[in-house]
Amino acid sequence: MSFDPEESYTPKQLIATDYAVERVIKTLPGTVCVPLDKVTLNPIGLDWESADLKRSMSTKNISQLISSSIGVVCGQNSGNLAALRFHSRYGFNKFIAVNPILTDTATVSERDSVTILFKCAGFYPQSRPLEGLDLLTDGRIVPVYDRTEHAADIHFENANPVKEVDFLGLNFSAEHKEDFYIEWLITKHHSQYTPSKGRLLPNDAFFAELLTYKTRIKYEPRIRSFFEFDITKSKWQKVNEDVVLSKVFQALFQIVQERASKLLPFCTDDYVRRLVKTMRLSGVVDLPDYQAGLQQFVDTALESRKGSNITTLELFAAYRVFCQNQQLPVLGDTAFQRIVPALIEGTFSGKNRSHSLRRESEDRPGDHTNRRGYRDLGLKITVLPPTGTAGTPGTPGTGGMQNIS
Repeated sequence: MSFDPEESYTPKQLIATDYAVERVIKTLPGTVCVPLDKVTLNPIGLDWESADLKRSMSTKNISQLISSSIGVVCGQNSGNLAALRFHSRYGFNKFIAVNPILTDTATVSERDSVTILFKCAGFYPQSRPLEGLDLLTDGRIVPVYDRTEHAADIHFENANPVKEVDFLGLNFSAEHKEDFYIEWLITKHHSQYTPSKGRLLPNDAFFAELLTYKTRIKYEPRIRSFFEFDITKSKWQKVNEDVVLSKVFQALFQIVQERASKLLPFCTDDYVRRLVKTMRLSGVVDLPDYQAGLQQFVDTALESRKGSNITTLELFAAYRVFCQNQQLPVLGDTAFQRIVPALIEGTFSGKNRSHSLRRESEDRPGDHTNRRGYRDLGLKITVLPPTGTAGTPGTPGTGGMQNIS
């Protein structure tokens, strides 16, 4: 369908008359499109930074797009559209290598520079220059189609529809990533400080989350312990509270030196303890789901069986071997005994713990003692130690699995 200036068109009909406009709208749906001067690539008209989608899709604007170069406006009116403009092809390739999620979103090429277009899910950052690239957000205009034949040669290198991504999940340098995280925290908590009786006090929730991020220390409420992520081993490891207090104090002092000199009077043992207490609430560790692992054991390995019984010690031994065989993380005895009763009683209605299960004494063969456990409950599968480890359900082998107590 070709454009006839004498005809009257609806916006949809107008779009169909021009390949460039149709391609831009298909590639960047829900974004504000702007007519650009063919020579300067400046927007034609005023206040395009605040233009909305309704104005963008008007017959008047689409008619201008057909006769001009085309740009898109980043920002909330374009569905939180953002762009990363790389100054070189090398910088673009290097970034894509560590952010493969962006390989199939819309990409625009212009001479030696490359621009990635995407929509932000959740946190939406402010525009800023970064090393080797520019982050373009609210109100910034990105040229996406050049109708002239001059050297700019702006065109879609990848015309896949624009993709929505979690911005904080993208990999930048450690310094930039921390800057973005702090910007998100300020958005979340509104301020780093709160006024009180004529002076500013630190916002504990803000700094607790920042310290959780900087120290990579989080709290696991089910196990009631702190864990630190070991980058060299790519795993979470349990740490005692004295270590937590020391590392939080060091990180807090680093924040004071680099970013927040107002915090210096608060670098005290009491304030650090207060922050660590707050970290228990704000920094819940993303460990493997032990609750789900326990439930899997209860569902898979146990059954109601009249006349059978199993002690809590036997239950824990079977659980350890089961997890080792299934390559699941293993809880320690204390945490297991705290969590598993509710799971058993919830799965097997009416199964209450007994305090009088008779077992032979380990210290005095031939003598019997009372043990805690469950009546009319037994193992429905044979639980064997992992290959190459010694042990029985009473004395399970370690199997090399992580044991968290």
